[in-house]
Amino acid sequence: MKNDVYMIRVIIKKEIVDTFRTLGLFLVALTLCFNLCIYITDTQIIELGLPADVVPYQLGLSMMYLMAMTALFLGTTLTNKMIYEEKRTKTMHMILGMGVPKEVMWLGKILAIVIMCALFGVMNILVHVLFVWVKFGILMKFNSMAITMVFITVPLLCYGFIALA
Repeated sequence: MKNDVYMIRVIIKKEIVDTFRTLGLFLVALTLCFNLCIYITDTQIIELGLPADVVPYQLGLSMMYLMAMTALFLGTTLTNKMIYEEKRTKTMHMILGMGVPKEVMWLGKILAIVIMCALFGVMNILVHVLFVWVKFGILMKFNSMAITMVFITVPLLCYGFIALA
């Protein structure tokens, strides 16, 4: 068991470092694209004519879409990169042949995907909150429902979908 935990940590570290090395520019492009998509939604929310005290909470709740886009797009990309690409190039067969159990390999890779998606999602939300604050002068607010949806429910649903994929 102790050896399995060590192997999982090694796999997670290797996959995260490899992802930043190979997909760095792609991550920047995703951040710009996702923030542009949500910016379009934000302008529509602001133009609805809602009371000024409601708009920051509505904008905060809309961040669940940003989190969903981040987790699903990046998650499926990483799944393709980490699992299917390694199967195609026979890298995974070599690692499994060295005695790493397939369950440990799968768990390490899925945890790396979840960690990357969670970090990238939170970073995207912070970038967007800062952008909206600079552009519109509105500081987004998160009530308990928004926090639950943005940081717990939507990511868990997305990670479950990714794990099944």
